[in-house]
Amino acid sequence: MPASIRPDKRAPVALELLGESPGVFSMHLLNETLLITWYGVSTLESTAAYDALCVQARKRFREPLACVHLLTVTVPRMPDAQTRDELTRVNQEHEVLVSACAVVIPVAGFIGSALRGLVTAIVLKTQRTTQNLKIVGSAEAAVEWLAPAHQAATGKHLDAKALLAALQQLSAR
Repeated sequence: MPASIRPDKRAPVALELLGESPGVFSMHLLNETLLITWYGVSTLESTAAYDALCVQARKRFREPLACVHLLTVTVPRMPDAQTRDELTRVNQEHEVLVSACAVVIPVAGFIGSALRGLVTAIVLKTQRTTQNLKIVGSAEAAVEWLAPAHQAATGKHLDAKALLAALQQLSAR
């Protein structure tokens, strides 16, 4: 990791909680970056909560935001087919909200492969352009890719140190 993005040893990053579905996900905001942390398996109910938060974010922010999905799920269960279809619809509908999106799957082995497969299937079904989305294995890799991708898409700079510190903070929860 380049020294330029190593987080400072400082107090926790102040994140704005936009909302959550307890036990499944939380959505935070750090400056111009949406941080969605997935703790559990998505359901139709949690997907509806995710959709509602995306609607609120689209109303609040006129310019595209950077986005990180941090999967901390370690349960080898996948959402059912109806939930996967609904996640696809929600991501497709709100794609305009995002300039660039990193998906962090820090899990190795079978579970990591299954999660990468799930994300890839949703991306393919969404027909999202893959030039503004990347699946990575660590918070560091997400920041290294996302900061320049967001700047290329919007002309706006992301604070890479703060973003890495925020992702590490969310990962530790």
